[in-house]
Amino acid sequence: MLATLVDKLPRRSQKVVALDWDAQTLKAVEAVAGKAGLKIQRVISAHIPGDVKLAEPDSFGAFIRRVLHDKKFSAHQVLLAVPRDKAILINHRLPQAPVGDLSSMVKLQASRELPFSADEAVIDFAGSQAHDAPEFLDVTIGAIQREAMTFYQQLAHHAGLHLLRLGLRPNSNLVSVTRGQHPFSDDRILFVDIGAQATEISIFRWGRLTFSRAVGITIDTKAGSDTAGRNVLMEVLRTVEAYRASDPNKLDQVIVAGDSGLEGWLAEALRGRFNAPASIYDPTWTVAIEKDRAEQMTGFCAVLGLLVGQTIPELGRFDFVTPKRPPDMAAIRRRQSIMAATAVVALLAIIWITRSTVLSQLKTEDAQLTAQLSALDKQFKESQKIIQRVEAAQKWAKQEVVWIDSLKRLAEQMPSNEQIYATKLQAKAQRREFDMGLRAKGLLVPNDLQTRLIDSGVFSAEIGPIGQGPDPKGYKYRGDMSIQIVEKNDKPGFAKDKTPGKPATAQSQPVRPVVQVVERP
Repeated sequence: MLATLVDKLPRRSQKVVALDWDAQTLKAVEAVAGKAGLKIQRVISAHIPGDVKLAEPDSFGAFIRRVLHDKKFSAHQVLLAVPRDKAILINHRLPQAPVGDLSSMVKLQASRELPFSADEAVIDFAGSQAHDAPEFLDVTIGAIQREAMTFYQQLAHHAGLHLLRLGLRPNSNLVSVTRGQHPFSDDRILFVDIGAQATEISIFRWGRLTFSRAVGITIDTKAGSDTAGRNVLMEVLRTVEAYRASDPNKLDQVIVAGDSGLEGWLAEALRGRFNAPASIYDPTWTVAIEKDRAEQMTGFCAVLGLLVGQTIPELGRFDFVTPKRPPDMAAIRRRQSIMAATAVVALLAIIWITRSTVLSQLKTEDAQLTAQLSALDKQFKESQKIIQRVEAAQKWAKQEVVWIDSLKRLAEQMPSNEQIYATKLQAKAQRREFDMGLRAKGLLVPNDLQTRLIDSGVFSAEIGPIGQGPDPKGYKYRGDMSIQIVEKNDKPGFAKDKTPGKPATAQSQPVRPVVQVVERP
């Protein structure tokens, strides 16, 4: 608990150690991170003996503790990163909002797309402003299972360290690359990080992780690199082809990281294959370090990215230890209640002490003390009036539309994307309604959606003219729908008629407009 409170204090300089490893090598960097940037103090690369079991936190943790002690590392807080093959990533676009509100939207989106329950996962996200729509954020949602989180916590414990942050390895590589000579631009950067048993392949664009996957390829430098190199090259080509399904444009740059010995060969092979500049990762892009020392650290990209992540805003990094969460309104109300109770107790204590003092003092002071007590009583009454106004304001605020809940209910009524999808969604606060643009495969699909919305008892809906035009994916019908949020005393789809005893007329029947088809190019 104390460590959590300390972590939430304003950012200060702190000494940390960042760790990364593969099946053969442990990499560790100790540094001081703060507002002034990053200052590297120690760097080591240690061979992992065959008797150390990487999958057992007690065995591997004891090895880490021994290595750091022998190399005189003094930091007690550690940064670790989850590899790509242990995380599920989802790219999504969300409206600009405070981090707490974004967390609610992220959890809703993740619960729909994860292959397991969101309650069984630890979810965090990172993002940046959309390059083509400043009012939106492009976010990458990351989810790991709780068993993986437990492994890293136990590993840090057995290593004698406090787990300060658990990041995401592809995101750490992104931070390393974009920190130096690669600014946020529309360049498509292919990044390949070669490990002893796994290679991570990512594509960066607009300063964010656009595409990422991991492939299991064992690199045995003693047995020769021809077969392993060809396997890595083939997986890189497959990854690029998969990415080009959504972005057919050519790559602008290729960066290869790692210390397997294949990096130079692979960079040249990819240079010729994609006709793009290719280079080996240079740590001097990320931190100020001597050139001869940097040449030995081409495999430290993820480690340095973890360290740099401590100096950037919260939204630019992953942290599965303390993920971004919605505001805890119950805790806020509890704190407010405690503060109000404390104020009342303090006020009563002052009154009691004042009255006791009046009784013990001379009659000449009685009038003054009585006047003070009267002033305190007046203040108490004024505070009661303020509390009543606040309660009235809170009561009024509860009548407002909770747009997140309305969006959730609207999403629950939407059919599958195989039938229809929304091209736009605009909320109009004063009119309590949404304007939604639609693309559908069938002519009657919008009518079915309108029926579902009206039958839900939450919305009423009106369909505008439906246009028809060619579409390569079969969504040839397009149009707009106005969706109103119905108040509790309204009946969706019916005209209000409060005349006592008046029978239902044609105007009071459910609204079911006939779809009007308009030919469009």
